Parts: sequence; structure tokens; C-alpha cells
Amino acid sequence: MICTQTYRDRVENRVPADEGRGVFWEGSVINRYIYDQKSNTRFIPVLLGEESAENIPIPLKGDASYGVKAFELSDPGFEGLYRELTAQPGVVKPGLGARVILGAKRRPRQKLLRRCPSLRRSQPFPRPSRPSPTR
Repeated sequence: MICTQTYRDRVENRVPADEGRGVFWEGSVINRYIYDQKSNTRFIPVLLGEESAENIPIPLKGDASYGVKAFELSDPGFEGLYRELTAQPGVVKPGLGARVILGAKRRPRQKLLRRCPSLRRSQPFPRPSRPSPTR
């Protein structure tokens, strides 16, 4: 989806009622799709030239977007878009390494008793006193 200020204004219904009805309808379809799917896996915002990221419609603002200045692989925005469309990641995630088995550590009881003097008592804890009945 090519995002311009005019497109965003029409999608977000910021123009007179008789202008941009098709784009407004298209925006409704996009909103419904994202709402139903609970995510966006279908629409990719593309900004051509010096277009600002502010021109991306609200439902797509949090998604990955690409700023394309030239239709050449030397342009980072075009390369990123091409990689996205052809499922060719720029960085391949390495596989998991070998699992290291860790033994359990046992904490000595003496250290706990030194920090909490109340645990060193040899006498039983006193029972709480009952409040006297009121009349």
C-alpha cells in the first residue's frame, strides 16, 4: 500500500464526503481485516520518496514500513521491501546451541539462621492473646 498524505486523509475520512469514497471503503476493508485477524500479515505500508511516516494510516502505524527512494536493490528501503515480499531475511537466525545441564545448588541452612535471628529460637512461639469480650 503506497502511503501519501492524500491517501491517509481519505482513509481516515478527513476530506469532504464526496471525495475519496473508494479509498475510504478500502480503509474500512483493511480495518475489518486487521480486526478479524488480530494482526496484520497482509498490508505493507510503503512511503515513496520523502513521504513522512506520519502519512501511514492509524491501523498500520505499528507495522513494519518501507521508505523507497529508488527502485534499485542498492536502496535500503527497496531492498528491505523486496526481502519482505520474497521471504528472504537480511539476517538468518542461528540454530540453538547445545543444552548445558546445570546441577542443583543447595543453600546451607546456617547462612539463613545468621540472617534471621528469630529462626534461632529454641522456645516455641508464644500464642497470640485473645481480646477480652466487650459488653
